[in-house]
Amino acid sequence: MRVVTRMVVLMASVGCANLASADLVTPLSPIHELQGIASVRVTVSGMPAGLEGTGVTEASLRGATLARLKQAGIKVVDDAAAPGLSLHILPVLHESTWFVTIQVDLGERCSIPRTGAKSGCVTWSTGPTVGIVNKGSESRIEQLLGAAVDRFVSTWRFDNPKKVSSVKTSNYCVQLTAGRLPEAMSTAALARRS
Repeated sequence: MRVVTRMVVLMASVGCANLASADLVTPLSPIHELQGIASVRVTVSGMPAGLEGTGVTEASLRGATLARLKQAGIKVVDDAAAPGLSLHILPVLHESTWFVTIQVDLGERCSIPRTGAKSGCVTWSTGPTVGIVNKGSESRIEQLLGAAVDRFVSTWRFDNPKKVSSVKTSNYCVQLTAGRLPEAMSTAALARRS
């Protein structure tokens, strides 16, 4: 029973630490580039003609991306002032194999400190991802792009955590900070549950 109690306290204290810290640093996003971004504008480039006869076009890839962003709760707008999520897809066919380079960038307006000039800056990027797709399996390109967009979504979620409004959770954090175990997590309460 003591082991269970210690595990519950450890899990609760880690959860409270995560709720309390706004300055988390991870390898995924060390400086929170996406913090505070409420909406994005989406553009797709690199395949103006699409992949002939496959149904894979800039429009189809944009549609799949919009659906992913909407599902994640990221608002997509057509406002030129909004940060721009750019999807760059460059497919090159060699014999019966597509070599595909995919890169997802988020660009924003920024100032250059040394001159004060306004410019466009890439504030977040996946970097180039290279995939190999057999001819006849072109829908796999959508999956590769989806994986890159999912990296954006994961980083965005990390940088913009949902606010916890539960008084009960806050109460646990306060009690744990004070060195007390909340009643619901006490040994007696756990024993009653088992």
